[in-house]
Amino acid sequence: MSIVLIVIIILLLLAIRLSVVFKEKVQFYAQGLDFQFTIKELSMLWKLAHFCGIEEPTSLYVSVEVLNDAIAHMIELSKADGTLESPQIQDFLSKLYKYRTKIELNDMKHRGITSSRSLENGQKVNILLRGSGVFTSEVINNGRELIIAVPKKDGAVLHSGDFWIGKNLSLYLWRKGDASYVFDTRVLSAGVFLSRSVICLEHSSNLERAQKRQTIRCKCNILVNLYILKPSDFMTINYSAVESLPGYKAALEDISEAGALIKIGGRGYPDMHIKLQFELCGMVILMYGIVRSVEFDAKENLSHLHLECTHLDESMKNTILGYVYNIVPMEQKEKIDAMKMTEKDQNIDMEEIMRQEDALLQNLPGKMALDTMAGLDEMRAQKAAEKEAENNNYLDEMSKAISGEV
Repeated sequence: MSIVLIVIIILLLLAIRLSVVFKEKVQFYAQGLDFQFTIKELSMLWKLAHFCGIEEPTSLYVSVEVLNDAIAHMIELSKADGTLESPQIQDFLSKLYKYRTKIELNDMKHRGITSSRSLENGQKVNILLRGSGVFTSEVINNGRELIIAVPKKDGAVLHSGDFWIGKNLSLYLWRKGDASYVFDTRVLSAGVFLSRSVICLEHSSNLERAQKRQTIRCKCNILVNLYILKPSDFMTINYSAVESLPGYKAALEDISEAGALIKIGGRGYPDMHIKLQFELCGMVILMYGIVRSVEFDAKENLSHLHLECTHLDESMKNTILGYVYNIVPMEQKEKIDAMKMTEKDQNIDMEEIMRQEDALLQNLPGKMALDTMAGLDEMRAQKAAEKEAENNNYLDEMSKAISGEV
């Protein structure tokens, strides 16, 4: 009986010891399963966390910076062993990027506003006056009251400020880098502020936030070839076909895996089905989609097309997500850091040379000093021109390093 008791005690102590040793790992796996990762993926993620030297592996689930580094290492290791384009790795990267997007969207939600006192001057607003339609305006000043310009409809002022006094309004707005908001308010008074006709609104602490977009977009300036697809093309379309002939020239001004903002010359039209072909981070991207809306600038004869993506290969989607989140493999980061350090050394050398030249001038008499100064100014101008050329080359190298060409 005593032997059995000893065995039970030993087993209990062993279980307690194992629970202490593996507590962190059990917690890591439990959280990962909640986030829809498989056991195999969590095993890879656990090893990756330790390879990256992450002291608290569960921080992968809450920290954008830690997750970015892990994804960068994942790409680097997969490139090294030739598995980057395998379906398993691409599917795993897709899950990591999906979770990364979720973290950022939640963070953006927490950064939102609840009061109209947080609105900035210049904020554009759309005003719904029930029974009269939608008007536009902008915030002129935000103080004890919210002061906005007298609303316009189709670019024209239809009603003077006095007309608006006492009216109940619903204000809709898009806060840059955040989301759309709506709140109800009442017009308190009208007048003139900074030589502009304005109306004064009652503040609200009940702004309703609507984050409809479930993806993160980033600003960019990428030249693309645009191809317009006809209905007959959909019967025989090959989504992986790379076009050999140039299409319409266009530029992407923002991008995500779900769509893009495209600038083109001339007038664009909604509901067009198009194909975009461009290079990003060393990969040819083929994005198919439909134009949901168009903004046409008649003066400049330019259009902005809001494209909703309808087809994108998974590896191409992951490449776009890596670009959006600025995830650069360690090897390329090191190249960029080296070029930045070289640039810093060049600036230090230039400053030291200028200090030595100035010290020399102080020891020269009268006209000689003036002549020498003129010569030095000319020489410095030449050096500045050379420096600008070096900077341009440096930016080109930076771009190549990020795209994987170096």
